[in-house]
Amino acid sequence: MMTEKKMGMSTMSRRIAGSLVAVLLAAGAVTGTGAAQAAGPASGPGWHDGACAANEGQTVVVDFKDDPSHQKPAVEGNWPAGAKDSRILVRCNVGGTWANPKGDARTEPLKAVGITYSPEGGFIDTVNGVHDDQGKNAYWMFSWASESNKNWDLGAPPKQGVGTWVGVTLGGNRIPSINPPVKK
Repeated sequence: MMTEKKMGMSTMSRRIAGSLVAVLLAAGAVTGTGAAQAAGPASGPGWHDGACAANEGQTVVVDFKDDPSHQKPAVEGNWPAGAKDSRILVRCNVGGTWANPKGDARTEPLKAVGITYSPEGGFIDTVNGVHDDQGKNAYWMFSWASESNKNWDLGAPPKQGVGTWVGVTLGGNRIPSINPPVKK
């Protein structure tokens, strides 16, 4: 008489599946695409939603309000606080330092505040789940400002530091639609 046996994963199958998951996770981490990252909470180690207070860190502004396709972002905008359907995401990198100070000045600020991005051919084509559209002249531009230069500057790469702001704007040769924000 044959009895029915419940099927489960064998030890070998679990080892193979576990190894495959580890390889896939490592591949996502190595490529730096952020594709495996979840949308995330309103704060994380070393960052929080909203602008930095004076002398607190580096404020990162992602402005996707001029997205011609009005794509759904990975994380909804939060500026100004309480705004309905905001298309501007602002986060504070407490302390203003990057994991790799000599790394890519476009991606290090995004990593520091948990915002996803994807590179393509040397360019950043997706930020916060919003893909560029070069056919409509909507591509990601990077700018920065500091306490000594409170105007957005497209001519120089962002730098780490307290009292600095990084602007990431979709729409071509543009700067964020808000002035460098500082909490009072």
